[in-house]
Amino acid sequence: YAFSYQEEKLNSVLAKVPPGWKVSVVSVVGAFRTGKSFLLSWFLRYLHAHSSNNTNGDSDSGKKWYEQFSSLGNDGFNWRGGAERNTTGIWMWSEPHFLKRTNPLSGKEEDIAVVLVDTQGMFDHETTMGLTAAIFGLSTLLSSYQIYNVDKRIQEDNLQQLALFSEYGRMAIDTQQQAAKEYRKKKAKEEQEVRSRSTDGNSESPKNDASKKERPKLTKTPPKPRK
Repeated sequence: YAFSYQEEKLNSVLAKVPPGWKVSVVSVVGAFRTGKSFLLSWFLRYLHAHSSNNTNGDSDSGKKWYEQFSSLGNDGFNWRGGAERNTTGIWMWSEPHFLKRTNPLSGKEEDIAVVLVDTQGMFDHETTMGLTAAIFGLSTLLSSYQIYNVDKRIQEDNLQQLALFSEYGRMAIDTQQQAAKEYRKKKAKEEQEVRSRSTDGNSESPKNDASKKERPKLTKTPPKPRK
């Protein structure tokens, strides 16, 4: 199978973010059938309860946000039980959530838009290691915060996989930075050439047209005869 980039849908999500707002992208990655989509559905409930004017997430009756529903349902990221893969590719929730936070550097309150991203599970029998690394690396580049979801206890192979896929992301960043560096170098060279041609053009002295004119020839007048 092949993936396609849905640029229009991505732009429609980002267009809902007010101009000037910061955007935080939160993604979850991990092995298939470990509850990534289920976890993100809980995140959606939390964000829905804490966004807008309900800053603490509590209802008028005093219930906490997680006490306001009896079942999670399936109105968030699609999830289901079983052994078969459910999520394919990388999915972004269509509605950003708007929150207020305290900037850790300035200490001032600011607005921020939170976008959730779900990813295809890794290490199933249908996905190659190259495609798995591409999904992990791309989601790493997109995310402000990335959660590596591990079922039960953390094993040594989990850490090895995290190191391997993080290296893919680092290599992609290095390649992007190198391309940007070469582009800036090329632009600087072009600007230097333009300035050089402009300087050479202004330094040329105007040609002296008078120097090209023929000098008047001296003619010898014969002496007048004496009477």
